[in-house]
Amino acid sequence: AAAFGAWRAATVRDRAEAAEHRAAEAAARAAVLERRVATVEARASEAARAAQESAAEAQAAAQLEAQLLVGMRALQSSLREEEGASRRLRLKLARLTSDVASAVATTEAAATETARNMLDDKAAATEKVSQAMGGVLAGEVQAAEAAAEAAVAS
Repeated sequence: AAAFGAWRAATVRDRAEAAEHRAAEAAARAAVLERRVATVEARASEAARAAQESAAEAQAAAQLEAQLLVGMRALQSSLREEEGASRRLRLKLARLTSDVASAVATTEAAATETARNMLDDKAAATEKVSQAMGGVLAGEVQAAEAAAEAAVAS
């Protein structure tokens, strides 16, 4: 019985040592798993932070895109307004150019007519002067002839 008790005690001791050994291995595996869990948690935390940063960047990009769209629409509207104003100015310039060309043509025609009338008036005045001088000369010639005849007769 003592040998059985000793065997039994040795078996229990061996089993206890084996259990302690398994417990130590389990503790070591648990420590490894805890480190892995900590690593995974750190990576998950980093991924969550990166996701938040990405979300913030995406939101900022969306806001910039919206602002750009508003700016582009305002620019297009302004461009359309400027094109309309430019078109109106071109039409006004065309009308003014036409009016000026018409006024120049009218002025040139009036100036030509005035110059023609002045030349006609000058020609008529020259003719009258010519006729008057011819009459004066004819009168002087007759007076001179009369004076010469009177001188010859005396």
